[in-house]
Amino acid sequence: MICENMEKPSISEIMKMHQNKNPNIRAFYSNIPISYLDEFRKFNSVFGIYYKIRYRGPRSHRRGQRSPVSIQTTCLRQDARTFTAYAY
Repeated sequence: MICENMEKPSISEIMKMHQNKNPNIRAFYSNIPISYLDEFRKFNSVFGIYYKIRYRGPRSHRRGQRSPVSIQTTCLRQDARTFTAYAY
């Protein structure tokens, strides 16, 4: 059960939780909920930091024509559940 009085985590807390610590992974942040996308961009633009964003999650149409990997990597923003941030 979710408590209604619980606050939504701040973007800095979300970024700490989803930061990749493995040096073999190219993404700086991964699996951040899509609801934080605008806040993520605003927060980083203040510092002049910009990332290449890739949307993750299923694509809702033409699902049967492609492999599961292709479905995830070509996800549209409107269908995304999470996003991943890479350096330019």
